[in-house]
Amino acid sequence: MLDAIGAGQDPDAELVGDHLTSDAVFASPDWSLEEAAVAMVRGSFRHLIVADGSSIVGILSVRDVVRCWTDDGAICDVPESVPMDAGASTRA
Repeated sequence: MLDAIGAGQDPDAELVGDHLTSDAVFASPDWSLEEAAVAMVRGSFRHLIVADGSSIVGILSVRDVVRCWTDDGAICDVPESVPMDAGASTRA
């Protein structure tokens, strides 16, 4: 929607369906956090849909990843390196 406003479109007249992503990337619940983060960086998006088969089971945000990898609430170690192809090609 920010793109629409930036393009001078009236947000009150725009339809959500006109702004949907046509090639969404889905993560599997068994992906590592690193795989999800790589997919998000490669795809240039801040949210990743988590699907188990045909069911949507959650949405992972960049904020979720950052919270996990920071001292304030770390539940896992920050990886030193992640393979560049991790998670980049898996779609549901």
